[in-house]
Amino acid sequence: MLQRLLVFISITLLICSTTFAGTTGKIAGRVIDSETGEPLVGANIFINSLSTGASTDINGYYFILNIPPGEYEVTASYIGYQSLKKANVSVKVDKTTDLDFELATATLEGEEVLVVESRVPNVQRDKTSTMQNIDEKELETLPVNSVSGVLQLQTGVVNSGGLHVRGGRSGEVAFYVDGYRIEDPLFNEQVVEVNNQAIQQMEFLTGTFNAEYGNALSGVVNIVTKENYEKLTGQFTYKRTNLGLGSAGEDLNENYFEGYFNGPLWKGSPLGVLLSAKYTTADNYYYSGNIQEIQDQGGTVFESVEFSQNKPFGYDNYLTLLGKLYFKPFAAGKLTFLYNYSDREWQNYDHLMRFIPDSTYIRNSSSTLLGLNFTHAVSEKLFYEIRVSYYNYDYLRNLKGLNYQDYPVPTFLRFSNSRFYRSLANSAYEDQVTKSFTAKGDMTYQIDRYNLVKAGFDAKFHELDYFYINNPNNPSARFSIDYLEKPFEGAVYLQDKIEFETIILNLGLRYDFYNPKANFVNNPFDPSSTTESKMKSSFSPRVGIAYPVLENTVFHFAYGQFFQRPEFQVMYENLSRTFSNTEPIFGNPNLEPEKTSSYELGLLTNFENTTLQTTFFSKKIENLIGVVWNYDRLPYASYVNEDFAIVKGFEISAKWNNRNIYASANYTYSIAEGSSSSQQERYSGAFDVVGTQSLKYLPLNFDQTHTANAQLSFSFYEDEGPFNFAPFIFENTTFNIITRYGSGLPYTFNPARARYVAERNNSKLPETIFVDLLIRKDFYIDNY
Repeated sequence: MLQRLLVFISITLLICSTTFAGTTGKIAGRVIDSETGEPLVGANIFINSLSTGASTDINGYYFILNIPPGEYEVTASYIGYQSLKKANVSVKVDKTTDLDFELATATLEGEEVLVVESRVPNVQRDKTSTMQNIDEKELETLPVNSVSGVLQLQTGVVNSGGLHVRGGRSGEVAFYVDGYRIEDPLFNEQVVEVNNQAIQQMEFLTGTFNAEYGNALSGVVNIVTKENYEKLTGQFTYKRTNLGLGSAGEDLNENYFEGYFNGPLWKGSPLGVLLSAKYTTADNYYYSGNIQEIQDQGGTVFESVEFSQNKPFGYDNYLTLLGKLYFKPFAAGKLTFLYNYSDREWQNYDHLMRFIPDSTYIRNSSSTLLGLNFTHAVSEKLFYEIRVSYYNYDYLRNLKGLNYQDYPVPTFLRFSNSRFYRSLANSAYEDQVTKSFTAKGDMTYQIDRYNLVKAGFDAKFHELDYFYINNPNNPSARFSIDYLEKPFEGAVYLQDKIEFETIILNLGLRYDFYNPKANFVNNPFDPSSTTESKMKSSFSPRVGIAYPVLENTVFHFAYGQFFQRPEFQVMYENLSRTFSNTEPIFGNPNLEPEKTSSYELGLLTNFENTTLQTTFFSKKIENLIGVVWNYDRLPYASYVNEDFAIVKGFEISAKWNNRNIYASANYTYSIAEGSSSSQQERYSGAFDVVGTQSLKYLPLNFDQTHTANAQLSFSFYEDEGPFNFAPFIFENTTFNIITRYGSGLPYTFNPARARYVAERNNSKLPETIFVDLLIRKDFYIDNY
């Protein structure tokens, strides 16, 4: 009761004083006389494309809040002085762009000077933790088609079937689109895809992050979609993997269509629109084989023809739509409506069923996100945002599109010349419907020149409808899970960004809570021992320090505690404690949140066209979800907070850029060890460990010691070519090549297949190298 009262009081207070969810940035600086160095009081600073600005104070300082990410022209003017315009001023999400002006006395009335800034940003003075910013220009040239593909090119990321950030398990990264959290709360998975062409800027935070972000152990992906009120722009892209050398639908082919339109409905319109669509069709990397019948004296013999190429085994078809309307009803207010829809159908490859692909599962999913956001700037120092959203996710896994009641009885027949199955039917059926309603309030207040205070709250209400059945036509082995639960969760936070000339501090505190609202049987052998789940909560302190030791060099240190709610699925699974399955696993609604304590130390330097960054990091991970076995009467497993891990390493990255050439490279050294690599690892390996947990730190499945990425891009603009050769061919063309390297992932080497002998992950697989090339040609149509 006391916990609920504290939550209610906290939310009530913060509704009246609450931050933006990481969708805008800030410009700040000083305006002085170029000859005397004296501050110019009341000078005007204006961003033309946004029709917003500010005036300097008595000491010549100014700041402009609530600026969407992008590049802008900023003008400073003062009576009796030449106006000064600076172009290509880059604004990043959650960051402050320092922009000073030195104005000269005017010799002619209305005289204006245009200064074109370098596109290479100055060192980010307020960078208190590791952060990667990928803007629309970089996204356009990368030879990847998805957000996850972009993330794999960043430091600290390992792909082993799922994305792992700095040694964390998959599912530990929070994804935001325009401030809306996008995930399936039942399995903590990202299920909403965002078109790359719709993205204005993507921010990737690893290791540590501010208190405004929560319910994530390893990282945050913060996506801001495009907006512009100047003119209508658009683009259409078509890609394929086989360069047209084979017919579509053959030879591991992937077809990719994407396009968008963005801008005002008419010139000067206060109403803007963003429409984006992406459609992909992809075959699998594996082929199914042929089956031949041979007649002999004993009758018909079925043999598998191993190396024939009958047709691709598996496919993946994906449609994504995004629409956004943004409207300024008055100068200080903006109303935004967001719609994101995804629809996917796919079939995975199953090696043992290589010759009978029609007997494997077909999976279908669809998701819808509806969001409404209102932003109001009360004054130059204060603005707030209110967001409400509705999210729906449907998932279906079945056999041949059948209802489970119509499933065939599985048979287990193999070929005479191989171990592949010639007759086998999967027998599971899974149906999930998730609905989530979210209300979120955020506010930012620039108290004075030094303190930017943020606070916020969010409340989420879920409706989780889940059904699973296995062996529906075999009563002796039939097992099912069926529930409809309505949990809720929320958070409040407070944060202060203190910006002095010599040091920048990010101090924050976050409070998260969740309540599964479930009744369950506590003792599996006593059906009357029902109990009710309890609300769980956690406090998360966050500290970040940036120390600019030189004009172009910043040292940073960050520490934070991060908590994540367990998947609701591991709380609700088999709450009736049914033993119809020979090896049942029981959910636990009273699971505690998982916890990570993270430290990092880094150095960022910038000179000429080059940026270098080095970061050392360490993570202690506790309370991870695992499985424990119980052999009282009948054996069963249950979920508990017993797993643990520790991660250490360092990252090095470099970027170099001039007008036509861009190059980047990064390297990560990491050691990730722990008790188990996933929450069900000790369930599937129960007999290998005889129901006990290893107390040793063993290499995790995604412990990739060395990873490296390199990118080289050549861009030729209008009337340009290599060494001025054939500009009519090469103009508006980009060549981009990316190389990815990863050392071998761990696996368990046990040639004798002896039980209790081999230690888990005692060997390494071979290293991997990937090379991707993109050639891009742009054609411009400008009649608007």
